[in-house]
Amino acid sequence: MFTHRLPAAFQTREAALLLAMCFVIDFGLALFQVPFAVALVQVHGWDAGSLSRVQAGLALLGGTLGALDIGAIVDRIGPRPARQALRLACTVAFGIAGSLIAAGLAAGAGSVILGLASVVPAPLYVAVLLASREGRASAVQFQVHMAAVNLGDVTGAALAGALGASTILMALTVASVFLLCARAAHAPRPGSAQ
Repeated sequence: MFTHRLPAAFQTREAALLLAMCFVIDFGLALFQVPFAVALVQVHGWDAGSLSRVQAGLALLGGTLGALDIGAIVDRIGPRPARQALRLACTVAFGIAGSLIAAGLAAGAGSVILGLASVVPAPLYVAVLLASREGRASAVQFQVHMAAVNLGDVTGAALAGALGASTILMALTVASVFLLCARAAHAPRPGSAQ
């Protein structure tokens, strides 16, 4: 019966990590991107139209071309190695973004920082969501994963304003979150020899 298959689909360590990653990815991105976009306009003199065009171009680049690329990579090297490489790439991307902001380059390097914070993580969504499509209850699993993504986005955006922390701190916090996710995913599975 379906109601028994769905909870069973989320009982493995791998499934729990994938579900958590769906939340964490968007949580972290919103936690950084919301205050950084506001700072670009209010502090660094960007106009809203320019910001919108840059964000649209980056969404196209990461969401479309990145999705095509990661699909081919997952087919070639497998989903777990691809997700791990992407988690580490996100860690590095947010570390670089924080460093650029700390160096006082936020205004001039705003497009690069936005790219690091959106184009680099976009393929990770695809890799995580591809993994969510396994099993007999895959359509509903996919919906649960998408709900976790949306909840992460809402929570991160809500906390970003409430925390009022610097974008440097946010970038480094998000880098740390991706590093912790990479470590958790790479930890030996119970009962496996590594």
